[in-house]
Order: sequence, then structure tokens, then C-alpha cells
Amino acid sequence: MIDMKYLVLILSVFMISCGPSADEKSEQLMDSLSVVVAKSKMSLDSVNIAKIESIGDTIAYDRDLLGLTVIDTLPRENAIAVGQYLDMDRSVGQFLRAYEEVMSEIAYSQTQVKNLKNDLRSEMVPDSMKMIFVQSEREAIGSLLESSKNIREWEETLNIQFESYRPKALVVLQNLEPSLQEKKE
Repeated sequence: MIDMKYLVLILSVFMISCGPSADEKSEQLMDSLSVVVAKSKMSLDSVNIAKIESIGDTIAYDRDLLGLTVIDTLPRENAIAVGQYLDMDRSVGQFLRAYEEVMSEIAYSQTQVKNLKNDLRSEMVPDSMKMIFVQSEREAIGSLLESSKNIREWEETLNIQFESYRPKALVVLQNLEPSLQEKKE
């Protein structure tokens, strides 16, 4: 019986020594976090910013044309259609600001992960704090991944809204064309 306890103890020590050390574990976590940050960046790189900017420019141009008329003079249905379309201008601006903010956060997170990984290697971080720092960075990157996903969904929504609202606004513009020409003269 004593031999069995001794054997279990030796096997336990051997198993513990064969497993990854805390340093290796935290470095592996940092590598996986680097991959998640890269995935977030690739997701945002696929956003067609030029198209969203073009949508914003188109709305601004149409707003200037529609500004020559008073929306209150339009029939209710047309006024709602024009209002929805023109409200997209604010959404496009907010989208572009949010996109730039998330891209900035990605660049910051890439630097943070790299620096933390170097700190872990050089043993600048006390053992008691390693997992706390890694966990904190993991939470920040999880939030970043969620933000990237939200930006992609927002892009889809803007494209769908533009395709839906603009034709209605163009009908109103075409109906106003004769009166706009008279106002210009």
C-alpha cells in the first residue's frame, strides 16, 4: 500500500512537470489573443468604407436638392420617406466615427498584446499578476471582437436602408424637378 502511494506521488509530480508551465500557458493565451485581434482587424478590413462614404456623399447631395423645398409641404407619405432617407446622414456619420474608433482600438490592442507578451517573457510581471493581466486583456479583446461584429452588422443595415429609402426619395425629387427648375430661374 505504501508503494502505491509513493507511485501515485511520483506520477503526480511527473504529470505536473510535463504540463505547460504558467509562463507557457500565459504565452499561449497571448498568442491566441493575437489571433483574435487579427481576426477583428480582418473583419473590419472587409467593411467597404468607400461605399459607406459614397452613400454619405449621395445623401448630402440629395439633401441639398431636397432642401430647396419645404418638407412640410409634401404629402405625409412622401415627407416620411424623405425624412427617413435624410436621417441616414447622421447614421452614416456615426458609423464612420465608430469604425475609426474600433480600428484605433484594434491597433492599440495589437500593441498591448505584443507588449504584454514581451513583459511575460522577460519576467517583468510578477507570477501572481500574470493571469490577472492576461484575463484583463482577454476581456478587452472580447469586447473588441463584439464591436467589430457590430460594425459589420451596422454596415449591412446602412446598405439595406439606403437601397430601401433612396428610391422613395428619388421619386419625390423627380416630382419636384419642375418646381425646382422654376425656383432656380
